Amino acid sequence: MVQPYEIQTMVPVRRRPAAAAAAAVHPKRLKRPAGAEPAGLRALDEDDGLPLCDEILLLIMSLVPDTADLVRCAATCRRCRRLVSSDAAFVCQGSTPRPRSDRFIRPLAIGYYKMNITAAPLEEPRFVPLRSNSRRRQPLLVDLVDDDGRQILDASSRVVASRNGLLVAEIGRTKSGCVLKLCVCNPMSGEVDILPHLRGRDSPGSYACALLTVDDLHDLYNCGEDTTPPSSPSSYRLVLIYNRRSFTAVRCFSSDTGLWEPAEAPVVGAKVGRMRPHAAIIHRGVVFWPRLKFALWWLPTATNADVVKGISMHASFAREQSLLGLLPDGRLCWVQVVNGDKIRVFFLEQAAADNLSLRVDDGIFEGCWAWQRTIRLSEVMPESSPVMAVKLRWFYERSGVVLFTAERSRRFVYEERCYTLNLDTMEVEKANGGEPVDGDTDMLGYEIDQLAFLASLGTSAS
Repeated sequence: MVQPYEIQTMVPVRRRPAAAAAAAVHPKRLKRPAGAEPAGLRALDEDDGLPLCDEILLLIMSLVPDTADLVRCAATCRRCRRLVSSDAAFVCQGSTPRPRSDRFIRPLAIGYYKMNITAAPLEEPRFVPLRSNSRRRQPLLVDLVDDDGRQILDASSRVVASRNGLLVAEIGRTKSGCVLKLCVCNPMSGEVDILPHLRGRDSPGSYACALLTVDDLHDLYNCGEDTTPPSSPSSYRLVLIYNRRSFTAVRCFSSDTGLWEPAEAPVVGAKVGRMRPHAAIIHRGVVFWPRLKFALWWLPTATNADVVKGISMHASFAREQSLLGLLPDGRLCWVQVVNGDKIRVFFLEQAAADNLSLRVDDGIFEGCWAWQRTIRLSEVMPESSPVMAVKLRWFYERSGVVLFTAERSRRFVYEERCYTLNLDTMEVEKANGGEPVDGDTDMLGYEIDQLAFLASLGTSAS
């Protein structure tokens, strides 16, 4: 029996779809899709003259340090493509942690979740693919079920964070907010971790969160900010920030322990004004929410759980219509809207990786930000009608893609549609055929994780 005002300290319930549970007997080999060639014919077609067995090649592939190099390896021949795609789980769990790729891998960005929290009646979060003709399996939330086959997320749920193939969703949100029920899930694999509920005095009320995946945890360990390395490639840490009466507080959940931190840690040095969910960025151990103009200099750990250093970023973000993101090589990128119809892109120079000065005012910028390009949307948009207003929606950090909406006027009718900006080529394309969106709609982008991406290389859709 859980006592009032206590944290329910139980190991998070991990839900697995029936298909994944049946395949768990052979965790290193993904199920081959229907219609695969017989083994004898496959051996003849894959005879590349290389006198190495599949096991040795898999060991070599598991040591390849970069995801983009694995994709090139899979493109060399049918045999390599089969090994990379069918044994992606083994390849991704190499003996050393795979570093962040320094190249854009655009296919990782597959779509976004749209939610209209003002709609009546409430609507379930809906996934929208970036390409309307995509044949890739879609990460639908209706596929997330418990052990009894009941849907976990419904119309009263909402997605609050998305990063590296994982989603953070609030289950059965209530107006009172006296109980916070969160889950962390991978909609591509169907796995769900239902976190211990925060109730009573432990319930944060309005909050924002950040999801640190295994790459971030390795960075924290390597730079000495955390004394314990992640225990598995699926490890993560969830960070909540929320306001108490006189201070901003932080509480963390670790998937390795299955527990929330015993107590919240107060933040010194800064305080969030109006708390609301916004995308967070993790860069060199610093977790910051640009739209909240707030950052955490370090996170609570077992040796440092009493107080957390905060940073106010009010002086840095003078413009509301801007978006901060992380490039695949680890550099920061700042995208801003100018005069309603132009987008300017800045990259932070590698030598100034520790510089957090983000002030840019009418072309005069401080610090070591390098201007890349100013894009006049009226010249590159597929339509000829003038752009009235632009809203930056999401930054796909592994793909180097920015999702934005543009309001246009057609025969005195105003409509808002979705587009993507490729930061590698600086090209603008329609998202999902330019599907109209409601201005009040929240949009959270989704990128598949490395495992799902490599497994998809064996399909005809790739």
